[in-house]
Amino acid sequence: MPNEDKSESSSIKAAPFHLAYSVSNHIDGSPPPASTAENYADWKELDVLVLQWIYSTISGDLLVRVLASDSTTRDGWVKLEKNFLSNKKASATALETKICILTLAACSSLDDYFQRLKDLANQLTVVDHLVTDLSTSQSSISIYHPYTHIDLSVS
Repeated sequence: MPNEDKSESSSIKAAPFHLAYSVSNHIDGSPPPASTAENYADWKELDVLVLQWIYSTISGDLLVRVLASDSTTRDGWVKLEKNFLSNKKASATALETKICILTLAACSSLDDYFQRLKDLANQLTVVDHLVTDLSTSQSSISIYHPYTHIDLSVS
């Protein structure tokens, strides 16, 4: 499996870091303090830092789609969210195609084949796509493999 697939999936799984740094209020739609409030300058500084952190963790192609001057973290987050939501169906279709065309001959071993299937299934769940046919694939392959207990459940 190409590294970009793993890194995209890992980045999405790592998203809850915003909770650890107590910056959820910058992305969840919570209203900022009034510009006249005593803590507004601190809030604005943190908002700019969080937005820059987001910008620094996305690809250049994606950055040009969401980059805007005078943008808040929430604005940038919403643009990213819309981009990913609009791409989910296309991503699911591409991943399903990869599953359909994956062959044992393309893999170094049967274990590698099953690992690739499991990785693709995990990526399908990331784009909120129901994984239904992998158990069928496993049962049709298991007659050729002595280890029929291989777990293809999505994690």
